[in-house]
Amino acid sequence: MAGLKEITGGVWLKELREEWQITRAELAEQVGASAEWLARAEAGEESVAANFFKDFARSFNMTVAEFANRYARAFGAEHEQAA
Repeated sequence: MAGLKEITGGVWLKELREEWQITRAELAEQVGASAEWLARAEAGEESVAANFFKDFARSFNMTVAEFANRYARAFGAEHEQAA
């Protein structure tokens, strides 16, 4: 569908971070990861392992289940495009 913005897991994560006005370095520190890894995750080059969900959820004031469900929906769209 031309003109529609396609949201992927990485793009969703980056947009969420920017919406919360958190720098990549700040979020990486909050979740115990490097800023370089987070940049790759936001670019869709890395997926976010479930063991990070608790830390991401806390950073965005969500439950783990809410973060996991929202991430899975966005990440699932990314993989559907690749298929």
